Parts: sequence; C-alpha cells; structure tokens
Amino acid sequence: MGSTTLVSFAYPQTPEGVRARLVEALGRAVPPDDAFVLATCLRVEVMVPGDRQLAESRLVGLFGRIPDGGEWLHDLEAVRHLFRVAAGLASPLRGEPEVLTQVRRALGGLRSAGRFRGLVERAVAAGRLARREHLPEPPRGSLAVVAARLAAPAGRVAILGAGEMAMAAADHLADRGVDVTVVCRRPERVRFRGRLWSFDRAEEALTVFPAVISATSAKHRLVDGSRLAELLASRSEPLLLVDLAMPPDFVPPPGTPVRYLSIDEIAGMAEAAREYEDAAEEAVTAAAEEAWRWYRDVQLAEVISAWYSAADQVVDRTVAKFAGKVNDPRDVELLRRAVHTAARTLLSGPVEWVKNLDGRPVEELAGVFDPDDR
Repeated sequence: MGSTTLVSFAYPQTPEGVRARLVEALGRAVPPDDAFVLATCLRVEVMVPGDRQLAESRLVGLFGRIPDGGEWLHDLEAVRHLFRVAAGLASPLRGEPEVLTQVRRALGGLRSAGRFRGLVERAVAAGRLARREHLPEPPRGSLAVVAARLAAPAGRVAILGAGEMAMAAADHLADRGVDVTVVCRRPERVRFRGRLWSFDRAEEALTVFPAVISATSAKHRLVDGSRLAELLASRSEPLLLVDLAMPPDFVPPPGTPVRYLSIDEIAGMAEAAREYEDAAEEAVTAAAEEAWRWYRDVQLAEVISAWYSAADQVVDRTVAKFAGKVNDPRDVELLRRAVHTAARTLLSGPVEWVKNLDGRPVEELAGVFDPDDR
C-alpha cells in the first residue's frame, strides 16, 4: 500500500448539478473494496490508499470517467482534510453532527481492513473528540434548522420526507409553535406530534402551504417541470420552496410564483453565520498529523520487515552454498552467524535512513532488496 490520495468533489468546489450527477452515479456503482467513498448532500469524496494512477482508475470505475472540478489532495494534506470533514470543520455550520454520522456509515462500506481502515477510524474518533471538547453544540439537522428558520415566518409549513434532515426541520418548527405537516411515504411509521400526510398528497402540499421544505432521498424529481408549473399557477400567493435534497427534488420553471432555495444557498447562509474555533482546528490538525505518522510508521515497518526477510533468504542461500566445504557442524553455525551479522550490518544504514523518511513514497523502497534479482 502506497501513499494516500484523496480526490474531493465537495461544496463549494462543484456546482450543485455536477454534484447531483455524481451522487446519482454512485447510486448505480459498486464501490471498490479499497476505496473510502463519502457522499452527502454537500460533498462527494473518494479516498484511495495508493498513488494518483490508482485513484484515477477507481474514479473511472465509480463514475465512468474522472469528473471535472475535483480537488486532488495527497498524503498528509489528504489526511488533514479527512479529519476536518469528520469533525465538521469543513461544513457550512461548524461542527455539524450529521457529517460524522455519514463518515461512520461510509466507513461501514469500506470492506478492506488494515491500516487504511484504521486511519479512517482515527478520523471518526478525532471528530467525536473535537465536538466534545472544542466546539459548541450545534443544532441537530444543522442545515435543516437554517431552512426551518427561513420558513417559520410563513406560519404553516409542509415538510416533504421523514428522514433525519426532514424531521429535524419539523421538530424545530413544531417547538416554536409553527403549524407543521410532514408528508411522507409511510406516515404510520413516523413519530411526530404534528400532522402527518401520506405522500400521495405531496402535490396538494405544493398548492396550499405558503412554505414547503423538501428533504427526501428520492433519486429523481418529485414533480416534473410542466406539472410543477401547473401546480404553482394555481396558487393565490407565492410559494417558499426550500430544497434540501441531493439530487434536488425540484427544478422550478422560470417565471413561476416561487422563491426557490437550493441546499447550496442554505449552506451559504450557514457558512456566513458560523464562528471559527481555533482550538478545534489545532486539535484536529494535531490528530491528523499523529495519525499520518502512525500510518507511515506501519508502512515503514512492513518495508523494513521485508528487507530483513530478504536478507535472511540471502543468508540461507549463502550458508547452503558453502556448508559442504565445512566439516565441523559447529563451523556451519559459525558461518551462519557471521553472514547474518554482515547482512544486518549492511542493512543498518538503509533502515535508519528509511525511519527518517519524510514524504517519499514508501512503495518505491519496498523492492530495493529483492533476493530474486540477485
């Protein structure tokens, strides 16, 4: 396993439409065993334990091509980024809890074991610690709460969906006395103290409520453009439509009576309002650097072990070659010790040099001492 390469397609690097297509492609793809794939409403990231060529091949396997607009990160820089994402420091609302849950779920989809998995596990642990010790407690469903605050003045709000984001918005509004209706596919399974509608009334909600927050996990538009235009035309007042879904649930036609806010716009509002916590940044950075040193040390230990194993093979062949010329078995053992000492002495310099490596790809060193090439 070589250097760690992370390719990131995340807000604000990619437009909403590009990110939506990436999420849709991931829904059809089978993630490779050696890739960490994180897809949320605001970011899509792929992390591969290998060089850039390997990462590019994994991206092609996931998306059919290497998507435009991504940011390439390598080694320590990639590890720092992963730790910041897990801690919520790369999120519009500082320390948002949802992204850590999403990182943990993505970790569950990582089928390879070993040090790469251990690296992601350390990112989860650092994210949890940063929230507990260095960050203020953010509201549950952070972006949903921003959306709820925008919709609250309408007095009556419909929530499309019953997932974590949708229910966070619904609970926030209900706690403040707003008339809330949750529109979902299985209302009998939803625990909510307000009104529940089945999803076959979603179009009705778009015509009678002054504000609608949509946060479904649908893979396609809920209502096509022409039908949405008809529904909006029947309204007596404009609609506030907040779309937290990825891919988006709606694309309102031009000229319709609607104020449409996408998740990117909601994220921008959260970004503008957040306060930075220097202590959290410092703690997460330190944890990332420690994890990177651990990751590299494990790699170096494997390389050094491989060198010693190669040297032992040379010792065995050398002793076997000359053992027939020695009469006393004690001299054979003396020969073995002498050759072994010479081999380890020869390796002592390279081993010490490797232990002090900084930045050079370890895989370039793994085959330096290969007895089969001698």
